[in-house]
Amino acid sequence: MEKIVLSSLFVAVFFTANAGQLADSAASPRTGSNLAIGAIDNAGQPYHFGQVTIQQDFLDDDVFERFLTFKPGDSYSDEQLVQTQRDLYASDYVEDLDIVAAPEQASKAVPVKVNIQPKANKHHRFAIGYGTDRGVHLKHSFDWRWVNRRGHQFKSDIDLSHSKQEAGVQYRIPAQRPVSDYYSLFAYGKRDVRDDVSSHLWNVGGDYRDQTGKWTRQVGLKWQQEDFTLGNDSDDTGVLAPFATLTYRLVGEPSQTEKGVWLKGKVTGANESLLSDVTFLQTVAELKASRTFAKAHKVQLTASAGRSWIDDFHQLPADYRFFSGGDYSIRGYRFASIGDRDSSGENIGGNKMHHISGEYEYFFNDHIAGALFVDAGDAYSSGDTSLKVGAGAGVRYYSPIGPVRLDMAHGFDEPGDDFRLHFNVGKEF
Repeated sequence: MEKIVLSSLFVAVFFTANAGQLADSAASPRTGSNLAIGAIDNAGQPYHFGQVTIQQDFLDDDVFERFLTFKPGDSYSDEQLVQTQRDLYASDYVEDLDIVAAPEQASKAVPVKVNIQPKANKHHRFAIGYGTDRGVHLKHSFDWRWVNRRGHQFKSDIDLSHSKQEAGVQYRIPAQRPVSDYYSLFAYGKRDVRDDVSSHLWNVGGDYRDQTGKWTRQVGLKWQQEDFTLGNDSDDTGVLAPFATLTYRLVGEPSQTEKGVWLKGKVTGANESLLSDVTFLQTVAELKASRTFAKAHKVQLTASAGRSWIDDFHQLPADYRFFSGGDYSIRGYRFASIGDRDSSGENIGGNKMHHISGEYEYFFNDHIAGALFVDAGDAYSSGDTSLKVGAGAGVRYYSPIGPVRLDMAHGFDEPGDDFRLHFNVGKEF
C-alpha cells in the first residue's frame, strides 16, 4: 500500500480490464493453488529432479523456465519446489498454480509438472483522495502484464492534484531471473507549483535492476530537463545523469513482525563535458529500523543524510535540492518548509541534509498503539547547520492495508508550528 501524504484521506477502487467488473483490494484469492509431492523414500540412492513440464499457453516456456530454482538432474529438494512456487506467485503473471512432483522409484527421478493459470492481462487501478497540502488527489495506474510472449511488461501512472501533476511510463524486459531482475526504459513528467517553488520537468532513460539475497542493485542513465524557479533562482537546465542505488531489506515474516531493517544508498551526478548544463555529484543514504519487545513495546529509528557537491549551489536544479519537514522527516513543520532562504525570503532548499527520528509505541492490543516521537534535522546550503527539532504524540491503528497514523506535533524552531496535525495511511517498509 502506498504511503499517503500529509493530512490525507485515501479511497481506492480497482478495475480489471478483461474481467469487466469492479473488485476491492482483496480480490482474486488463489483458490486453485496446489503443491502436491508424492511420498519419497530417502533410504538408499537419493532422488533427483526429472523432466519438467510446464503447461500454459500465454508466454514462451523459456520465460517460466527461468523461474525454476532447479534443473533436471539436480538432487531433489522439497525446498526448491516451494521456492519455485513462491517466485512464480511473486511474478506479475500467475494467478493460480499447480505443481505436481511424482517420484519414480525405479529411476530415482522426480518428474515435475507445473500448471499455470494467468492473471488478467490488463489491470487498471483508480484512486481518489484529499489532502490539505495538495487538495483533491486523483490517481490512475495501468499494468499491461505481458505485452508479448517474451513476458515484456508496460506500466503507466498518472497522479493529479491542483498543485502537482505527474505522469510516467515504463517498459520492462525480464532478465535471467525474472522474479526480481529486469531491464527497463522509462519516461516521466512532473509539474509542481507551490508557494515557494515552480518546477516543470521531464526525463527519459533506462536502467537495470537485480537482486541477490536481501540486496537489490539498480544502475541506469537518464536525460532530465527542468525549468524551475525557487526564489531568485531560475533556470532551464538539462542533465545527462547516471545513477546507482543499493538497497538492503530485512523484514520479518508476516507472522513475525518483531523487527525490520531497510538501508538504501544512492549516487548520481552530471558533468558539463558530458552534454549537461551543470556539473554536480550527489549522494543520499537512508535507514529505517524497528524492533518490538515483549509484544507491547516497539522502538523505531529513521535516519537519512544527503550531500550535493557543486561549485555554485544556485545552479543546482530544484529536483536535486534537499528540503525537510513533514510526515516522514521532521514532524511539527509544514511539508518541505525547511531549507535556506534567499534575499526574497523564499525557501530555496539546500545541498546538504540530515535527519534522525526516534519513536516509541505502546500496544494496547494487537491493532491499536499510542506513540511518542522526537524528530530532528536540517536542510541547508550555508556553512553551518541549524538543527530543527519536532516532538509529539500520536495514535496508530494497524489495519490489514497497513498502519493508520495520526500525530500531533510541535516544532520547536523556525519555521515550526505550535501544533501541527499529521495523518497518513500505508506500510512503513
